[in-house]
Amino acid sequence: MNEAEMSQALDLKQKKKLPKYDSDEEMDYETKPRKAADEWARKKQPTKLPIKLPGGKVMQADNKEEPKEEEEMEEVEKVEEFEEEAESEEEEEEKPAEVQMSKKQYLVSKKEELAQIAARLQEDPEENVGQLKKLRTVYRDDNPIIKKLALLTQLAVYKDIIPGYRIRPLTQEEQAQKVSKEVKKLREYEKSLLQNYEQYLKDLNVLLSKKKIEEDESLSLVATKCLCDLLVAKTYFNYHLEIMVSVVARMSTVKWNDGAELCKNAIIEVFENDESGKYSLDAVKMITRMVKSKGYVVSENIINAFLYLRLKDEMAPQASGNNDEVVGKKRKNKDKPFLTKKAKKALKETKEIEKEFREAEAVVSKEEKEKNHSETLKLIFAFYFRVLKKQTTSPLLPAVLEGLSKFAHLISIDFFDDLLNALRDVMRSFEDSNDFSRTSSGTRKRLLCIITAFELLSGQGEAINYDLKEFYTEIYNILFKATYHTKVEEKPENQDMTESEMILRGLELMFLKKRQIPVDRLAAFVKRFALVALNMPTKTVLQCLHLMQKLVQKDHRLDALLQSEDRASNGVYAPLLSDPELCNPFGTSLYELFLYQNHYDPNVRTMAKELLSTNQ
Repeated sequence: MNEAEMSQALDLKQKKKLPKYDSDEEMDYETKPRKAADEWARKKQPTKLPIKLPGGKVMQADNKEEPKEEEEMEEVEKVEEFEEEAESEEEEEEKPAEVQMSKKQYLVSKKEELAQIAARLQEDPEENVGQLKKLRTVYRDDNPIIKKLALLTQLAVYKDIIPGYRIRPLTQEEQAQKVSKEVKKLREYEKSLLQNYEQYLKDLNVLLSKKKIEEDESLSLVATKCLCDLLVAKTYFNYHLEIMVSVVARMSTVKWNDGAELCKNAIIEVFENDESGKYSLDAVKMITRMVKSKGYVVSENIINAFLYLRLKDEMAPQASGNNDEVVGKKRKNKDKPFLTKKAKKALKETKEIEKEFREAEAVVSKEEKEKNHSETLKLIFAFYFRVLKKQTTSPLLPAVLEGLSKFAHLISIDFFDDLLNALRDVMRSFEDSNDFSRTSSGTRKRLLCIITAFELLSGQGEAINYDLKEFYTEIYNILFKATYHTKVEEKPENQDMTESEMILRGLELMFLKKRQIPVDRLAAFVKRFALVALNMPTKTVLQCLHLMQKLVQKDHRLDALLQSEDRASNGVYAPLLSDPELCNPFGTSLYELFLYQNHYDPNVRTMAKELLSTNQ
């Protein structure tokens, strides 16, 4: 037998003898205690020097074993301490994972609880109205995420279960009356609903009244959203005034933020959806009081909300109708039948019942609607006039001027003189200023004053002969300075129109309406348009040329500016003069049109050629 065969045989014997174990399991011999050799033990024992006996014999001293109880105890204590430390480290490693898992499970359980409560309430609100208290109990949790979820869940529930009518308090007579079980059950449900709803609103207001903390800011934003949604969706319901007070107070800030923007949008929706004008009147009262209490130091975004009121459409003047109403009243009085006392009493009771039905159905009469809108209009104009006269440097001035121009057709003619004088004072306050930032903002305010003045006279003021020469002169001088403004076509923040759009809007109100304008004034403006537009962007150049074309077509006396032949001496044109009627515009011609024919933009070239061909 060779060596290879012998080695194979030995391997087979070993495989047969050894049991099969998994590679990760310990072998039996690993668990058995080990015995050290005597030599190892002797080596560890302390040795003594040899001694010499009396007979002269040298002998090794005996190594007697000393008690090792103390050493063994110390070693045992050390081992126990090490094991305890290892166990504590393992527990510390396991704790965060267990806590994290428990937090997730707790959050999921709270979400499920909120969903179950909301489902029960939406399924049968009258039977499960007591579940509203459970929602408030969940809200008392310390976790801010659960607080937010509880607030939003209550919002969704109340928006679903609040009835489509306002719950009025019962009188003593109604409480003393005997009613059926169904009516009694309904009254108890309404009472419980109001109590829980009131407590929910208190919780929201408490969150908003707290001092601003970074952690609570998101929670207060959720509370603001809840109040705004309730105000928009359930404006007619109980406690709408309390909600409106909180929403308006949230806007009383100079630095505009997300919460204030939510409140502004909610107020705008109330204005747009309010058919009766009652809720708009309440909101306007609160806003004007709040702004006055803050010394008019608030953001202009608040005042811009007034532009969404339905006054412009609802209070449009009606030419016919008054005479027909008078004739109708006379006919009704003539055709009115004779009624006995009993019939009159019965008719009176019927009218009261019909009135209650109309209130329940939210039907508003035309007289009540007009009354609410007229009261709202008085408040707004009183606020606007107060800002114009006393707060000329207020940041609210642009919003006030824009509001005046929008509602100008509703202003009484008796106030025109005072209003025009106030607009003149505002313009003069921004004329002499060396501060560039104040000049740029002042230009916009002066343009708004001009637009407002001509909006006033474009409606019912057309019948009155007002000479607004000062406003013409003002915009004539603004045109010359606008050529040096590099951002003439850029919209500032929170503004709807650029500076060039405002200039053209004012010029259209001045010249394209049916007014008798001196030809010298008209020609001076046309000449200045042509001169100023040379340094303007392309869009503004096209608009100026288009306006010039309209004016030339409207008044043929302006054809003299387009004539190229020699003319008799009529004085010298003074382009830098501030008064348009004294600059002698007919002493020159529109030679700028030949420069526009070489403009880089093809549309400008075409427009210039069309304007030159007008005289041919």
